[in-house]
Amino acid sequence: MREAFIRAIDRNAMAATQYRGQMEAANGYFGTDSEYNTAEAEAAWPAYDPERARQLVQEYVAGGGSATVVYKTTNAPNRVQFAEFLQAQMAAVGITLEPQFYDLAQYSSQVVQSGDFEVAGNVGGPVDGAYPGSSNVFRTGGSQNYGRYSNPQVDALLDQAAASVDPAERTRLYQQVGLITNQDLALAYYSRGYLSNVAKPEVKGIVRYLTRDVFFATVWLDR
Repeated sequence: MREAFIRAIDRNAMAATQYRGQMEAANGYFGTDSEYNTAEAEAAWPAYDPERARQLVQEYVAGGGSATVVYKTTNAPNRVQFAEFLQAQMAAVGITLEPQFYDLAQYSSQVVQSGDFEVAGNVGGPVDGAYPGSSNVFRTGGSQNYGRYSNPQVDALLDQAAASVDPAERTRLYQQVGLITNQDLALAYYSRGYLSNVAKPEVKGIVRYLTRDVFFATVWLDR
């Protein structure tokens, strides 16, 4: 069903109807221009294929599964519109999407942080570097691992990458993280983030989260 959900989303239609044509589609945690991205990881990501999605749903239902999915999101007007878009996309492949709306405070605490959802939206991922963002999102018990994803192999790769002082080895390890999490469908990506920070030229070593927060452990002044 996770694969069916991903294959059912036409991201060209999403960009046109939800983002004024300005959406940059995402095929994994790391962007296409990242050193941690690989062609192998991108190839592992399910492409838009409504026929295959419909087949997967039928197989799941035939095995006793339910094609009804609860989608939780905020009650902001743009998120209501987004839910309606998803509802139509899922209906085309045989999935009944039932939206439930919350105010932002409820959504943050009762849905996302508590992990009480089947499908829910979130902004996450690194902007400038793999650490610590990828560990927060993919490591078992990570602070942003809201879907409770857990893969011991990924945990080991993340720990090794965080401890490595060899840039080439660290890159290789994070590339493996990108590949495995794509194969596992750990998250359903659809767009890269656009949030940013402003700093004076002498401020160096900025690593940003998509929340606009800065990882200050790496920041220094060039004086």
